[in-house]
Amino acid sequence: MTNLQLKKLITEKNRLELELNRLQNTQKKQQHTTTLIKKGKLLDHYLDTDHLSTEETEEMLKLFSQFIKDKRPERFNKTT
Repeated sequence: MTNLQLKKLITEKNRLELELNRLQNTQKKQQHTTTLIKKGKLLDHYLDTDHLSTEETEEMLKLFSQFIKDKRPERFNKTT
């Protein structure tokens, strides 16, 4: 294998790795967006917030967030 062939193979490998990384990042972003949409839908459904603005929804959540954090079952707590 010549030096030129080796350089071409290395260049192609690097290009494919970059493309794979871009595709993986795009997939992660799409999954995150889907999760946000689903959680927003649940928020609107269970707390009847569909008529509130984003700012009003945030204000309402601030009012209840500490109560919810204190009262939620252990299984819903963040694990590290």
